[in-house]
Amino acid sequence: MAAGDGSGTGRRASAIGAARVPGLELAARLDRCAETLLIRVLRADDAATVRRNARFADGLCRAAEALRSADRGDPEMAELQLLDAVALLEEFGS
Repeated sequence: MAAGDGSGTGRRASAIGAARVPGLELAARLDRCAETLLIRVLRADDAATVRRNARFADGLCRAAEALRSADRGDPEMAELQLLDAVALLEEFGS
């Protein structure tokens, strides 16, 4: 699918070539993704799906917090938080 066809590919491709996005802006975007997912979680009927998606949203929030830690100049904390976030996100695929 080409850019601009509704697939979202164009937006991702344009972001790659654009100037770097500040960490706090990325954190806010991750938070919005998590909020959207949690709204869907609240509407789900299957308890297993609710748990999986809630953990995925938690992973997104933790990744956002890692970006905030990096922005505050705490790379060690950011790395630990990001590792924790990735571990939660990887559970989603298993």
